[in-house]
Amino acid sequence: MKDCSPLSLYVHCYGHRLNLALQGTMTEIEPLRNALGVVQSLYNFLEASPKRHALFKSIQVESDDEDVARTIKSLSVTRWACRWAAVKAIVTQMPKIIDALIRLSGDKDPKTYRDSNSLLHSICDFRFVFGLMLLKIILSNTDGLSRYLQGEKMDVVTAKRRLMPWSKR
Repeated sequence: MKDCSPLSLYVHCYGHRLNLALQGTMTEIEPLRNALGVVQSLYNFLEASPKRHALFKSIQVESDDEDVARTIKSLSVTRWACRWAAVKAIVTQMPKIIDALIRLSGDKDPKTYRDSNSLLHSICDFRFVFGLMLLKIILSNTDGLSRYLQGEKMDVVTAKRRLMPWSKR
């Protein structure tokens, strides 16, 4: 670009900068990092086995909630917007997840018994709940901004005005 236009300036994508800031925050703050780890572990445990997946789905169907179609989602390594979907799914499905883990903690398979008890202990811990609620606040507020910054019609001038309305235009 510099060859074509020597006076051009490189401007880092604001959406990418937001993702980098989120990544730094989520990896440096222990309750957030640990809560994300438990969210991924819940996904891995409930979705890795057809038997556990079917049990969780049956618990969802038993309830009369409108969240029946909401599935637990995996965390994306590169897309931080996906993390909001994963956290939101855990928050809205928490009673059903607890029910599934309690039922699975009576399983005769030693690995299922051990993992379900461990996850049940983890999600009932205050530090997890605190981290999950912090994630809910942070990610729910940054999700819309991230989508906006990655919009098709976004340009650097508009992004700067939106992000820093107090600065000179």
